[in-house]
Amino acid sequence: MLLFSTGLLLLAGCYKQPGAGQDPPKDVLLFAREQLEATRKRDFAEVERNLSSQLLKSQNVRAGLESAAAIFPAEEPKSVSLLAFVQNKKNSSTDLAFEYRYATNWLLARASILKTNNSMVAVGLFVNPCYVPVEDMLSMNWSRHGPLHYLFVAVAITDPVFILAALVLCVRTQIPKRKWLWLLFISVGWVQLTLNWHTGEWRVNPLSFQLLGSGYFAPMLYSPIIWPLYITVSFPLGAIIFLWRRHIMTGGSDLTQKRDVIGLSP
Repeated sequence: MLLFSTGLLLLAGCYKQPGAGQDPPKDVLLFAREQLEATRKRDFAEVERNLSSQLLKSQNVRAGLESAAAIFPAEEPKSVSLLAFVQNKKNSSTDLAFEYRYATNWLLARASILKTNNSMVAVGLFVNPCYVPVEDMLSMNWSRHGPLHYLFVAVAITDPVFILAALVLCVRTQIPKRKWLWLLFISVGWVQLTLNWHTGEWRVNPLSFQLLGSGYFAPMLYSPIIWPLYITVSFPLGAIIFLWRRHIMTGGSDLTQKRDVIGLSP
């Protein structure tokens, strides 16, 4: 959850990882670290002095800073590392993402810095709790997951195959009228289940439907580095009802017709 958003930057730059010559300007990196550290130590007056004037006018900054500071554990971090950054040369802005490592958990922090002439201001500060290392969040890491994850993957693979098979059968079946309605009904899965691959959390949306019954998406939750993977599956209700009622709709086809429907010689 985004706890403190002080003006989200829409950056047009390129994602970069530190190292191998891919490093942000040292002054920008230092400035970003200072603003996050001041937030962590609750030195809100210092942070407010370095925020953009437009930002100060548009939001209740102090409340946002207090919310962000509350996410930091009371203990000192074991390490703070720069994970990635994005530079936008058009407006001289830089978006930097950091990982704070603690004894039992992790924290993601991001600072969006705007540099004009010889001065810098923060136009965005974001803090998110994290319960696994970022490296694990960015990988499938099969060994860490249990039966629920494997079940979702299996259903996500078999759902489209089952629905596509039912669609082909529907196309090749003689239906007296409104075949297109059956094709539409079959093509979607109903009652959507969504699994967050990294956390194992799942939710159900009984009013949703999904083309071919399954899919995945990775929203940009924490630019520029985190795109958590969500796997979605749905119940192939239309395909099941069609297969159950098919012999009724065709009026009881003979064996030759049935063989022809599935592509076999009579």
